[in-house]
Amino acid sequence: MSVSETDQLTKGEGRPQRQRRRSSEVDALILDAAQQLFGSKGYAGTSGREIAKLANVHEPSIYRRFGSKAGLFEAAVLSPFNEAISSYLEEWQKQVDEPATTVGLVRSFVTPMYALVSEHRELVLALLAAHEFHAGSVDAERPNFDALLRRMDTQAQVESMRRGLQTSEDAKLTVRVATAMVMGMALLSDWLLPPGAARPSDEVITDEMVRLISHGVAAQDAAPAGSARGEDSAMSPFLLNQLLDRLAEAEGRAVRAELELERLRAATRSAH
Repeated sequence: MSVSETDQLTKGEGRPQRQRRRSSEVDALILDAAQQLFGSKGYAGTSGREIAKLANVHEPSIYRRFGSKAGLFEAAVLSPFNEAISSYLEEWQKQVDEPATTVGLVRSFVTPMYALVSEHRELVLALLAAHEFHAGSVDAERPNFDALLRRMDTQAQVESMRRGLQTSEDAKLTVRVATAMVMGMALLSDWLLPPGAARPSDEVITDEMVRLISHGVAAQDAAPAGSARGEDSAMSPFLLNQLLDRLAEAEGRAVRAELELERLRAATRSAH
């Protein structure tokens, strides 16, 4: 049986007892309801009242937590991608001491990202439609995919330098090109691929993307020895350790900044 934000059913003498749910639980219910409704009805076709009803919470609590309908839309769309990138970075950290193959590293990003975009296809399409037709209300969320991908920039630079693959700026761009390939295939596969039995399996599709990206970043194969992209550009262990230390410091600063931002948001919500 469902419960409201603060009520939970009770037995006994016929009187309901109050039991406050955890804030994280309420957030999860709201985000899940928002993802369902935004995905099926679009941004303009979804109201805060409908989201509150499906999540079984009071509508004002949505705006206290997310600020606005646009803020909730942003969180609903980006939260699964944020979780996926966090998971990928955790996997990346595990292979720092014993590096995975380039193909293995690419596959650990492509496969779950393709599955994620496919799962949330309608939600991402709703985001694209909202930017096209309701730019004034949701345009502030446009840069945030880049903000998510920036979390991967340092790791991409470390790996590319360690393997002698690319310059730093190339590594940042490669992250975005690879992401665009994966998202494009997941979003447009119905248009790009034949239907029915002739359609390639998801495994075949991801294998092809992994192959293309892996060959694309392995530019040193075609570069002359000693060039900027050749084998002599591989990173020394000392420099790698220095970069990893800087990465840890940068991640620490990012966490502190995120906590401070959340504190300010909470203060702003309380003021209203």
